[in-house]
Amino acid sequence: MWAVDAADHSRRLSVSHTRDRCERLFPAVGGQFRDQRGTPVLELADDTSPGVHDMLFPPCDRWLYESRGLAGHPNCQDNFLAAAASAGIVLPVVPDPVNLFQDSGPRPDGTLAVGVAASSPGDTIAFITRRDVVVILTACSVDHPPLNQGHCSLLRIEIGSGPYFVMITDPLSVDEEHALAEQGEGCAAVHLPFDHLGPVDVALDDA
Repeated sequence: MWAVDAADHSRRLSVSHTRDRCERLFPAVGGQFRDQRGTPVLELADDTSPGVHDMLFPPCDRWLYESRGLAGHPNCQDNFLAAAASAGIVLPVVPDPVNLFQDSGPRPDGTLAVGVAASSPGDTIAFITRRDVVVILTACSVDHPPLNQGHCSLLRIEIGSGPYFVMITDPLSVDEEHALAEQGEGCAAVHLPFDHLGPVDVALDDA
């Protein structure tokens, strides 16, 4: 997930500045995600998952997959660029993302362990926007173990009343997943004015 200032695309959610300001690897509920100037962009309003997320890893890219013999594999960097372009956003670099539901925390010996997500179908994480932003979300493209257990699932964005949006890990049933797959895309850019009044519902697959 990325968040870009709708009025000034040079200002965007910065995971490093967020870690610096909250002095945590990931904000707690009530904590804020900051831009490069330390100004709030989003606030973590609620999290019904076990709370395991990542702000250390970059988006996967085509070079990662090519190094593993998977040329042409879908990836989050290309999906970000496509979604950003659809919203008229062109950045000089692809920022590091907020990797929701990704379990890749540091071990005591300093290594980073990428494992199966601790979240379950239907778990949600909710944010409040602190300014007029474009939120870009890409469904994870990593379909090899241990991440995602070899199967990429859908994400749904539900935007409610006020400056508020919710993300769900995946549908609650196989039938719902199949139905959403017919609508879903691998990425989306959603403009959220600070005074937004929903609802908006977007489904994403891993394409």
